[in-house]
Amino acid sequence: MVVTLLAFVFLSSGVFGQDPCTSYRSINDPHRSVGHKLDATDRLICDRGLSAGWYRFTSQAGGNMPEVCPDQLTCGTYAPIWLKGKHPSVAEGEVNREACIHAKYGVDKCCSEKLKIRVKNCGAYNVYYLVSAPACSMAYCAGTKKTCKQGTHSATGFEPGCKESYPKLTGHPVLKPPKIEGNTFSFPCEIPYPANSNVEFEVTWSFDHVVRTDIPKMIVKGNKRVAYLPSKYLEDNMQKTITCNVHSYFTSSPQRKSHAVESNGYWAGITVDPPRIELREGENKETEIRITSTVPILCNHQFRLNEDACGVDIEIDVQGTDFAQIVAADACIKRLTPGHWNPVTNNATIIHKVVATKDFRRDGDKKMAVKFRPVFSISPNIFHGVELPEIQIIAEDTDTQQCSGTGDPHLKGFDRKKSYHLYTVGEYVFYKSKTRPFEVHIRTWTCGKVSCICGVVAREGNDIISVDMCHDKKRPFPKVIVKSQNQLLQGTQIKRDKSGKKFTIYFPSGASLSVHAGRNYMNVFAQAPSDDFAATAGICGNFNGNDKDDYMAPNGTVVDTHTNNKPTTFFDTWRIEPGESLFDKVPAPDPAHEYNPKYCKCAKDKGVIDCTFAGNLDDPKRRANRDQDITNELNKKTRKRRSTTYHDYDTVQDTKYKYDYGIQFKPTDATWPTPSGWTEAKARALCSGVITNSTVGNACAAKKAVNPKEFVDDCVIDIKLTDDTDFAMDTIQSLEKACEEKILKDPKNYVKGPDGKDEPPKFITTDTCPNDCSMKGQCVKGTCMCNSDSDGADCSILKNLPPTIDKIQRGGICDTRSRPCHAIWVVADNVLNNNKLSCRVRDVTLRNGKKYISQRGYRVPAQFENFREVSCNLPPSQVRLGKLPAVGHMISVSNNGIKFSKELMLVIHDSLCMDCNNQGVCNQKAHTCLIDGRCFSHGAKHPVIPIKYCNTIKSTTAWSNGQATTTTTKIVAPKGGKAQWRWDIWTLHETGCTCHFDHTREDCACCDLGACQCSQQHMGQCTRCGQENNCGKNKPAPQNGVDAWTSRFSGCTCPFDPSRKDCACCQNRGCPCRILQRNQCVMCGHPSQCGKKPEVFGPHF
Repeated sequence: MVVTLLAFVFLSSGVFGQDPCTSYRSINDPHRSVGHKLDATDRLICDRGLSAGWYRFTSQAGGNMPEVCPDQLTCGTYAPIWLKGKHPSVAEGEVNREACIHAKYGVDKCCSEKLKIRVKNCGAYNVYYLVSAPACSMAYCAGTKKTCKQGTHSATGFEPGCKESYPKLTGHPVLKPPKIEGNTFSFPCEIPYPANSNVEFEVTWSFDHVVRTDIPKMIVKGNKRVAYLPSKYLEDNMQKTITCNVHSYFTSSPQRKSHAVESNGYWAGITVDPPRIELREGENKETEIRITSTVPILCNHQFRLNEDACGVDIEIDVQGTDFAQIVAADACIKRLTPGHWNPVTNNATIIHKVVATKDFRRDGDKKMAVKFRPVFSISPNIFHGVELPEIQIIAEDTDTQQCSGTGDPHLKGFDRKKSYHLYTVGEYVFYKSKTRPFEVHIRTWTCGKVSCICGVVAREGNDIISVDMCHDKKRPFPKVIVKSQNQLLQGTQIKRDKSGKKFTIYFPSGASLSVHAGRNYMNVFAQAPSDDFAATAGICGNFNGNDKDDYMAPNGTVVDTHTNNKPTTFFDTWRIEPGESLFDKVPAPDPAHEYNPKYCKCAKDKGVIDCTFAGNLDDPKRRANRDQDITNELNKKTRKRRSTTYHDYDTVQDTKYKYDYGIQFKPTDATWPTPSGWTEAKARALCSGVITNSTVGNACAAKKAVNPKEFVDDCVIDIKLTDDTDFAMDTIQSLEKACEEKILKDPKNYVKGPDGKDEPPKFITTDTCPNDCSMKGQCVKGTCMCNSDSDGADCSILKNLPPTIDKIQRGGICDTRSRPCHAIWVVADNVLNNNKLSCRVRDVTLRNGKKYISQRGYRVPAQFENFREVSCNLPPSQVRLGKLPAVGHMISVSNNGIKFSKELMLVIHDSLCMDCNNQGVCNQKAHTCLIDGRCFSHGAKHPVIPIKYCNTIKSTTAWSNGQATTTTTKIVAPKGGKAQWRWDIWTLHETGCTCHFDHTREDCACCDLGACQCSQQHMGQCTRCGQENNCGKNKPAPQNGVDAWTSRFSGCTCPFDPSRKDCACCQNRGCPCRILQRNQCVMCGHPSQCGKKPEVFGPHF
């Protein structure tokens, strides 16, 4: 314990100018003597706070300060202060001196610190002008006599003859961490004193060193040495330091107690660490806030079994108007429970994680306070109302940038905003991150004399999504495919606009990809989040604020001068080798990227508690995007592809196509006029007019957000190189995206919305129209008011005209052995996305090579896929129901349910027995039966009557009695077994067993032990489990062995008699049977199968 002990006797007022020999303050404390040495529990004298002035030491221990360095722990203090130098004579009068503090640090440990004092010799005594000590425990020394130690006394107060006044503790009391007993706890205060029944101890309790008089004093008697503070006294005393104070005395003299010896402190409450956090907007780094209770969370019996009621809720609350700049991971409220208590560390810790929100604005650094709302706790109630300290958070602002590839194509990089041109054909790394698994690849194909983008694929973590129209040069349309093996992360979002021409992909990192499909090309806009600042590569360049190093190759060297706007050498360094891009190669899923946390905006005083998987993003573009979310629809297709091969959606094989990598393609320049007569002047007038007549173009020009001339120049180049004016509309898209980027970054362009949030200007968000209404209407607050002859979200549809149907996907044929044939996809033009979009079906009977088309048709639901693709949902097929082997349907499409397109034929058939083309010409396959409208292979059993088989030698249209025979040479087994010809060694029968993909069906293959049914496409075959890639490649017997496990009937060493060589030879790691079935092998571990095929191996020996 540190105390300030000053015994002052005011002899005069100490008025300035009076003689200090008569005007001083007296210090009468014998414990300041050099001869007084401290014990561990003694009080320490401290002169911090001593008022500057003249003092005289008047105790009987002596009145002069020592002139030599005293030992530490003398003079009643830890660091004694002594006089450096000699005392003055009377003649010298008042002199300046230095006082040294012996604190054992610095070069001179006896003089660690120096104080400026003055001294005057008054003849019979000295007086000192003293100043405050800089810290505790430091005190001035005076005198040399040995005083009685604290806790002892004598007649003079000095040695000899000192006697014990009270029992002196051997050390300070020790306050231990809480001791848990059942559903309560207490704090033990251990008293260090040997066993002695003649002593007693009075214990009091302090909170923040203030003795609580409302807590009864505790008397510890006899040989007991522990006092306990019950937990109930912590109510209203949390967030304080607890100490116990012990007064000791002899039982015979209770009136003579020791001073209170204080224990160590135990802080009881909840801490928050760290007190200050600096976050960088682009790091996406979750910073931990550790919330630790030093007090156990225990609940009374009423709540102990109810986990929801037993605990302490800690609620994070971001203060101020910029609360949305900080989000918490997972939840705003977390609960401390009894299970969090660690008996080793004696605390309970939970962690709140926070991260800086990415707001895609240059709005400067933000300073915020994060508070933790008063804790609410029903049980235990000692925590109720506890207020935790707030922490300061600084969120550093960082930049985001956009890269675009438009037209034929013109690139504007992350830093380089002046167009540079990619005219070659191939696959390229558009943009990749150097610090995280993110990359974007593009495919280009020929457009006129140069190239344009026809496909793009992006990957973040395990999520891989492509928007691809390179699959069909004649009638291209954008097909969106989730190429990932697993479901997309929550937080990844795919949107399609109402025109079906624009697709936007948002990733959890804040990266996004906007794809605008044209007639035979696409424009790509990639948004790099602040995570990727100074960490990008690819043909979009380096996102580091320096446009001079954008033409950097993968090896880090700059390969083209920044003034070159056709950097072919640079592009070649980022060309992807054929077969190596994300279009062809899907990386295996990485478990490290399978989880995406929720992020929560936590501002209860603003009424905001909002947790979402994209909660760490405040992207104004994403917020304003009103397009249709098609994520779940695409996830459903992925789920189907992963769980079964029997579905109507595109399989991996369906999405493959032959792509021309453009190795031999050489772009050529063009001259004016173009073949169709376009001159440069006419082209420039057209391109300028497109901007002048556009709503967004005028608004952006007025804001001076972009320079329209740059976009007009690109438009003119496109017309020159392609002789195609469709590219003119790209000018609007490119300008709009560039303007959007500039406007939305500047916080000055935002206004306060009704809810107090900053809202971006409507002219560049909600008031924009798809494709600026294709120049065929007016854009009014985000909606196209089309001309009288136009319709659709972007006025690109010819009103009152039906769609122009081009083809039915997959060649217009659907095989029920590989697909349900419930849905088909139709490629068409002039498709209107509305609720009247429908398909009409007219059934076609296929019989004896002729088609009989029904005069009556019926409408079925249609789903809009994109501006050139519609899916039609068909009723269950007669082929699928097993009533007919093949049927036809005449398919047409309508925008309004009245006017339909021309019809195209769809043929649905069972490929087990029928071979059909898309014109409805079908022929029955050899070695198959067609019985009652159903297909069976040769040897297949009757579904109900086991003695009836499909025997194509006898009949292909009726069941035959007895097992089907074959002309294949049989081999004879020893003891009379006849090894029948087998179509496949893993397949017992090609039909007659329950289908794994549809348990209501009994027409799938029956498998040998160790084999599994193939997919629907090969439902009449089995293969070894785990080797499903062999489906479609049957292994007939006896060419491939007697059966799956037996290669030959004899010729191998017998396991029961190595001298014999007349036992079966095994294959596929089969195991031989014992002596009675020695001509057979079975799957190892299944000896019970020995003898189970007497028709093959004969009776036992």
